[in-house]
Parts: sequence; structure tokens; C-alpha cells
Amino acid sequence: MNAQARPRDIIAPVPRIAVGRDEAAASLGISRNLFNTMVDDGRMPRPRVVNGRRLWDADEVRVAFRTIPRDGDETSSNPWDMV
Repeated sequence: MNAQARPRDIIAPVPRIAVGRDEAAASLGISRNLFNTMVDDGRMPRPRVVNGRRLWDADEVRVAFRTIPRDGDETSSNPWDMV
């Protein structure tokens, strides 16, 4: 390693806790338009606004994705419908 290395050159990458719309959509493997639709209908979280920029909590996007039914799962949103 270069003896003149600056501290930022040796710091490990910082995990992203907030992502923009395009990165959030890409992380799910979907288009920006589909991501917008999912935000509008409540399947994905709404963004936070930081100085006018809309940012999504990466963990919230992951959690929201996990609530989407798997292929073949029951689609009822009310667990009492089965009773």
C-alpha cells in the first residue's frame, strides 16, 4: 500500500441505507414505471424527502418485497377469510 494513501482510500465501501428510485427498482429487477406503480398502490414504501430528493430506505424496500405473495400463494389479504 502506498505510504501516502489518504484515509478515504483505505475505508471499506459503506452500505447504502437509502437509494434513489432507479436503484430501488433495479434492486428488485423491475422497471422504474412498475416501481412507481407499486409505490402508488402501497406494495412498496413511500420515499423520504431529503432537500427535495426522494430516497427509499433500502431495508424497507426489502421488507416490502418479502410481503409480496409467492407464485401459488393464497392472494387473500385478510387471514380471517380462511376461517
